[in-house]
Amino acid sequence: MGHEGVQLVQAIEEEFGICVDDADVAKLVTPALLGDYVFARLSSIDGLEAGNLSLEGFHRLRAVLVRQFGAHRRDVYPDTPIAEFLTGNQRQQWSELKQAIEATHLPGLRCRKSIAYLLMGGIPLLGGLLAYALGAPSWAIVLVLFALWVAATFVANRIGDQIPEGLSTVGALVPYVSVSTPDDWKREDVLQRILQITATYLDMPLAAIEPNHRFAEDLSLDD
Repeated sequence: MGHEGVQLVQAIEEEFGICVDDADVAKLVTPALLGDYVFARLSSIDGLEAGNLSLEGFHRLRAVLVRQFGAHRRDVYPDTPIAEFLTGNQRQQWSELKQAIEATHLPGLRCRKSIAYLLMGGIPLLGGLLAYALGAPSWAIVLVLFALWVAATFVANRIGDQIPEGLSTVGALVPYVSVSTPDDWKREDVLQRILQITATYLDMPLAAIEPNHRFAEDLSLDD
């Protein structure tokens, strides 16, 4: 496939949340072959044991890391540290990653422990001592301690720049990736969606495209 073909493949990658290996692109010369390839990708992780991972979630996360964070697809595996791909402003990149994978419940970055201890311990303690020195009653001191602890916790969460320990790998993020349910994609559904994307991309009637049409020879996609 030429440049137009590569763009079509990229559209397919985004639709299904997978990555098509560069070495395989030249072999996918018909919608049927492309459909079989995509369906197989949705069923495995490059020969790795998937365990309880959502395969579609892994493929979608990998596609995001490749497209938005400059990762090489061959470097992205479930046990790869996610920090390898977040090399800039981690707070900003964590937010961008959360948005890209539609992870509405993804925890935020954590504050450094030394700073968190200082904020969540030191501030309430100082406030409590000040309230005691001013002669506040016991209930008021307790209220001050609690209020300052809540405020310090809020501040610590807002300034966090550390990836939570339990989310330090690509595989740990997969459960947070928004994906369709496994039953949503059958082989025939994958092929039909590829035909629709191809028709839209080439500005052709869907009925004019057959699964075994060759992209270059029959559909005039550049080669």
